Amino acid sequence: MNDVAIKPNGIQNKLLWAAVIALGLAAITGDTSARYVYDQQPAKFAAMEVTWKTRSQNPEVIGGLLTDSGQVNFGLSIPSFDSILIGLSPDTVAPGLTSVPATARPTIAEANITHLAFDVMVGLGSAGAALTVWYFGVLLYRRRLPQSRWFYGAASLAGVGSYVAVEAGWVTTEVGRQPWIVYNLMRVSEAVTSSSEAFVWGMLSVLIVVYAVIAVFAITLLLKLTRRWRREDATEAPTAPEEGAPYGPRSEMPSDGAAGSVRQGASGSIQTLAITTVLAVLGFGILIVLVIVLSLVGLGAVARRSIRVFRRSSSS
Repeated sequence: MNDVAIKPNGIQNKLLWAAVIALGLAAITGDTSARYVYDQQPAKFAAMEVTWKTRSQNPEVIGGLLTDSGQVNFGLSIPSFDSILIGLSPDTVAPGLTSVPATARPTIAEANITHLAFDVMVGLGSAGAALTVWYFGVLLYRRRLPQSRWFYGAASLAGVGSYVAVEAGWVTTEVGRQPWIVYNLMRVSEAVTSSSEAFVWGMLSVLIVVYAVIAVFAITLLLKLTRRWRREDATEAPTAPEEGAPYGPRSEMPSDGAAGSVRQGASGSIQTLAITTVLAVLGFGILIVLVIVLSLVGLGAVARRSIRVFRRSSSS
């Protein structure tokens, strides 16, 4: 791998500081959110930390599964660390699942799902923060991009990891507040839709198909762009493909043949983008039509049900 020197300019310095500030704000936001859950939703917090009984000096458990007897198996326990995170003191009291009636708290299975999802979210977030520190550390102190294959291997997985972290956070939120859909106000069983089963499955099928089509074209476009960048690097500037910034301006003007290949590659990319845009618009239009049709079907089913109820009440 070529040793490409990097000299941060004014814009890059601003982006560097913005990234550092964003990293700090993310840590503050995560800590604030956890404290809010601790104050307002103690049952969810207990599920996140697999805490069975309310107590001080509560350990932070990484991994592990909670049993019906309140024991945690297979977990790595850090003594008193959860209490320290909550109130900056090992004497801070952490709520337990048993402090909430069994009918108003997550089940054992739901608590385990919440806890493992929370661990995945925090673990991936911490790994992303470490990767960011690694990148900017090399950029600041060595004035070049990282050269380690380990870094680029981790960076290539960071995109997938970010999506997994978001989904794990969603699982933590939704499963952790069971059986409530609005905490302490409305249960999930009270919020189930009255639409017909066909309407629900139809809408889900439409969404799956539309997003699958969009994903196929997005991945196809990215693969075409990747091949184009590789071709340009191989034909235009084999010694220094990038200077100043990734995919930044090149030091030498390409030859006429290379310029022709650039124009051809750009034209192909524009055509691919245009086709993708048209298909996305068509897919969105089809989605709207299907939503309208399925909505009419659902309204018809509700109307028929209401008429039957009215007839029964009139006859009685």
